[in-house]
Amino acid sequence: MSALADDVRLKILSKDVSDIKKSISQMADAITTMAVLEQKHYGLSEAVKRAHSRIDAAEAKTEALDERLRLIEVELPVVRMASGWVFKAALGVLAILGTAALAVIIAAIKGGII
Repeated sequence: MSALADDVRLKILSKDVSDIKKSISQMADAITTMAVLEQKHYGLSEAVKRAHSRIDAAEAKTEALDERLRLIEVELPVVRMASGWVFKAALGVLAILGTAALAVIIAAIKGGII
C-alpha cells in the first residue's frame, strides 16, 4: 500500500477515535444525569411511602372516630328521651311546690294570719 492510503487510513482512524471519545463523553454525561434522576426518584419514592403511612394512620383514627360516632348516634334517642323525662319531672316538682306554697298562703289568708 502506498503512503497516501496509509495517511487516509490514519485520518479516518483518528476521526473515528475522536468520534468515539465524543460519544464516550456524552455517555458519561448521560450516566451522570441518570444517577441524579435516580437519586431524585428514590427521594420521591420515600416521600410517597411516608405519605401513605400517614394516610393509613389518619384512616385508622377516622375509623375509630366513626365507631364512636355510631355509638353516639345509637344512644342519642335514649338520651333525648331521658332528658325529656328529667325536664318534665323537674317541672312537675316545681308545680307541686308552687301548689303547696299557694295552699299554705290561702290557708294563712283564711286563718287570718295574713
